[in-house]
Amino acid sequence: MKVGKHVDGTLDEIKGLFSSNDSRLLEFLMPEAFQDSVRVFWVVVPAVLFVGLCISLAYWLSILGRHAVVMVVLAAAVAVWLVAVVHRKYQKPGLTGIVAVGALVILGLATQTVTLEQLLDRARDLRK
Repeated sequence: MKVGKHVDGTLDEIKGLFSSNDSRLLEFLMPEAFQDSVRVFWVVVPAVLFVGLCISLAYWLSILGRHAVVMVVLAAAVAVWLVAVVHRKYQKPGLTGIVAVGALVILGLATQTVTLEQLLDRARDLRK
């Protein structure tokens, strides 16, 4: 009997292999189907919440003044949630980094910590 990418052997040998090791044949043959994957819904929810919080933060920042700190902390927490979910779903460090930097930039713009002109100047400096 051979075990590798494919299992070669008689039916009794294959049954014995998987029953003696308390393994499941389908998990061996299709491991990607049994991976714990995150549904797209759980990526969309924090993204929509983050964008909604940033839009409302940009509007209410001048009205609420220093009481807007609660909204900033909440938006930062949702941004961390978004980055974690994106990393869990796609498992790509580059994509995770892009989402994290994008969330920081959007949060910075919403809180008026950084202006769009400053971001464009920084991008031009990085390009050189």
